[in-house]
Amino acid sequence: MTILEAFDLTAENQQLIQDNQVTFDLVEVTPETFQLSLTLANKETSVIGKISIHDNQISEVFVEEKWRGYGAGTLLCTLMTDYLFTKTVYPVLVLADSTHLDSYSSRFDSNYADEFKQLYGLAKLYYNAGFRVTEEENTIQLNREDFDKEYATQVVNNQLNKLIHYYTLNQLLGHSLAS
Repeated sequence: MTILEAFDLTAENQQLIQDNQVTFDLVEVTPETFQLSLTLANKETSVIGKISIHDNQISEVFVEEKWRGYGAGTLLCTLMTDYLFTKTVYPVLVLADSTHLDSYSSRFDSNYADEFKQLYGLAKLYYNAGFRVTEEENTIQLNREDFDKEYATQVVNNQLNKLIHYYTLNQLLGHSLAS
């Protein structure tokens, strides 16, 4: 079962995937690290990003720079969390040593303390992914009952559409996104 089969894709997205022969793969690189990549018909693969889990806590959310700003982080978090819930893992985000979250904190007002920017950035990311998140003492607990699958399905469809168009446009322009 592919990672996308857990969601009802729109007819347009199904057609886009079929026409461009696009596959999205969530690969378990190690027991704690999952990587999302996209492969096109020409077998060119581009790594979108990865999420690392340690002791049931998400220790890293990383999106490759060329994919940032196209909804890749939100798509990655939505697919990954849904996948973890099917494995009965209930991840918690704890921002203790969180220098690896700089790619998200840089988007927010520099007047805020780094910890707040990082927490706010991740809370916003997960809110966009279909969660109604609560913040407490630099921790975001992701509960299954807070996950709005219907909303998350809309998110997946929107981000997927954006990413496929971005990827295929670059192909047409002759720009490689392979990593």
